[in-house]
Amino acid sequence: VTRLRRIVFRVRSQDQGFSWDRQNHGTFAGSWTWFEAIVRKSDERDRNPRITLMEHHRGPPNDDHVKKRFELQRNRHAGTQLEDYEIVFDEGDARMTEIKDVLTEGDVFEVRACAAFPAWENRVDHAEVEVWSLDNLGRSNEVWPGARGRGADEPINHHHLDQ
Repeated sequence: VTRLRRIVFRVRSQDQGFSWDRQNHGTFAGSWTWFEAIVRKSDERDRNPRITLMEHHRGPPNDDHVKKRFELQRNRHAGTQLEDYEIVFDEGDARMTEIKDVLTEGDVFEVRACAAFPAWENRVDHAEVEVWSLDNLGRSNEVWPGARGRGADEPINHHHLDQ
């Protein structure tokens, strides 16, 4: 895990497009749709060591195996069009240090699209994660393309991280 040097998250998404809170329209304030990055222990859901699209489910996910959670990005409040976001965790970033502190061989890295309330939607067109390690830093990076999906607390995709 010490070879982990950079993680790049790219999402294309939007808020559900309407809200009565007009003062926050077009800003990130008051947005109740967002993305989270999660490090968790592998469990029975993890059949493919590369990419697994998990089934949509209602209600909160089972977080029994979650080791670390980070908020990645909020959608623009009452967004009316899809937007592209890029979030980078680099070596030396406190979030990267926290990931390295808890990450062990076989753990799963998961990206979740979240919405706080039943009527709110996190409309996801695309999610992608790049993981850079010392072995390929400066040459070619390993890109694990995201799956397509949408919904409240829906895992977009997840990956095993090996040492």
